[in-house]
Amino acid sequence: MKKVTHIFTAAALTLMSFNSIAQKEEEKIDTVKIELGETTVFIITDDDLKDSTFIDAIGDLNKSNKSAQDYAWSGIDGFQIGAIGLFTSDGKRAFADRPDLALNSTRCSMLGFTPIGKEAEIIKDRLRLAAGLGFQFESYAFDKNVRLTDEPYLQGIEDTVRDYRKNTLNANYVTLPVVLQFNTKRNLEKPLHIAVGAIAGYRIGSNMTYKWSEDGRRQRERLRNDYALEPYRLSAIAQIGIGNATIWAQYDLTMKFTATDTSIALVGAKGTPEVYAWSAGINIPFGEY
Repeated sequence: MKKVTHIFTAAALTLMSFNSIAQKEEEKIDTVKIELGETTVFIITDDDLKDSTFIDAIGDLNKSNKSAQDYAWSGIDGFQIGAIGLFTSDGKRAFADRPDLALNSTRCSMLGFTPIGKEAEIIKDRLRLAAGLGFQFESYAFDKNVRLTDEPYLQGIEDTVRDYRKNTLNANYVTLPVVLQFNTKRNLEKPLHIAVGAIAGYRIGSNMTYKWSEDGRRQRERLRNDYALEPYRLSAIAQIGIGNATIWAQYDLTMKFTATDTSIALVGAKGTPEVYAWSAGINIPFGEY
């Protein structure tokens, strides 16, 4: 009788052991993983969806499966917005001795956009050549209440009739940027990217815009002229950023205006000084990383 009791006890323990193993195996196969070539399919239960640890593990696995090719470069296309100014060949502020041409630097600005961009990879995932086609719109606000003349040289004359709230020289260019782009890819989510190169530009329009009030009514006048602006422009450019955040700086290698004699330094003086433009700001890309 004792032998029978021991046999039943052993059988019961064995059955309980098998049940325990079966339960564990069942728990293991609650989440099914199927490999289909380069694609992985997970079949999960409702309980798994409630398990934050499981969700985090799946997210980490999905992130670890990504390579550098899954993350875009910092493109050359996008919107540019920034400040702009003029300086002399020796690095000083432009028009310091020309009150008729003095600028209000806080109101000078540059807007641009590059809708077309093409790239060619030189070193895989690290270095590439990029070129594009875009536009830049420069606005130079004058500090004094002056009007620019139609003379072939740059000259401002004080207006004693109107009190301008805005008198700006606007220059618009079609641009062709060409840059070398370097991407570290050390942090795939937010890679550090650097670009250096040049931008060629051709002036497609320029005008003076005047705004003032007269008899309680707002008035506006726009006069088109070249205002001694050079038709062609060549600039150096540098960009640096992390992820979608990019800052840029640009300075002209060619003169902004056709230089003439600047020996007279009085209001209404004749002559165009030798000055160059600079600008700096942020770039807002069209695409997403």
